[in-house]
Amino acid sequence: MTTAPAIDVRPADRTDAVVMAAIHAVCFAKNWDADAIGQFIGAPACLSLIASAASDCRARGFLIARSAGDEAELLTLA
Repeated sequence: MTTAPAIDVRPADRTDAVVMAAIHAVCFAKNWDADAIGQFIGAPACLSLIASAASDCRARGFLIARSAGDEAELLTLA
């Protein structure tokens, strides 16, 4: 049996916006640029998480979610 590689998940900060935009561009035809992602990262109602491989610390994916009243929505997952 093989084991899955270890993944580190942490809150994203604005310095992550460029790499998150690059990941988003690979995943979606209508992608978000670093400025758009940076705005979500800085918004108080948003949660932005970035996942990296523990072995090389290279970003592998991310998510951005936002709370709206008593609900929450997943804005993107890449």
